[in-house]
Amino acid sequence: MNINIFCTKIKIVDNFLTNEEIKQVLNLISKTKQQDHNEFVGEHSSSHYSYNNIIENTVIEKKINKEILKYCADCSISLQKIIGSWINIQKKDSILKMHNHHPVEVSGAVWLKTDDKSSNLVFENPNPFLKNKSMEECFTVKPAQGFLILFPGWLLHGSNYQKNKSKERIVLSFNCQEIQ
Repeated sequence: MNINIFCTKIKIVDNFLTNEEIKQVLNLISKTKQQDHNEFVGEHSSSHYSYNNIIENTVIEKKINKEILKYCADCSISLQKIIGSWINIQKKDSILKMHNHHPVEVSGAVWLKTDDKSSNLVFENPNPFLKNKSMEECFTVKPAQGFLILFPGWLLHGSNYQKNKSKERIVLSFNCQEIQ
């Protein structure tokens, strides 16, 4: 399904990964030594693990890249491919701060572990001149396990300061770059 929000196209694919594919990625994560680990401790603890493209040369990467190519065609932008990926592990009461991936043209995420208590993904309307109160200031997505989302890297996103209430929320995130 393609959704045009704030004159900005995002792509959502429900049930993108099967349970078996999710297990494969989680196993890959557990076997791979992370190159960077940032843990944010305190009231809003969460972890960010960088694996320098953990899914490189996997069936999962090929599957995601196919959707990226479709998204690029739908948006009439140059063809893109994954250049790096990382894992975000959120614990209970953590917050995913609002952020973007500028200057990356396409970013995305696949939810590997989530439940009804997991925080939503919120996109902020980039229009600085919201004068029409009927226009939405945010677009909220309730992701599910195996869910894929693609969006412009400059688009501000996060949990909109909503605390994650699940025990553990695991998301594979990635950035793309133009294919040369």
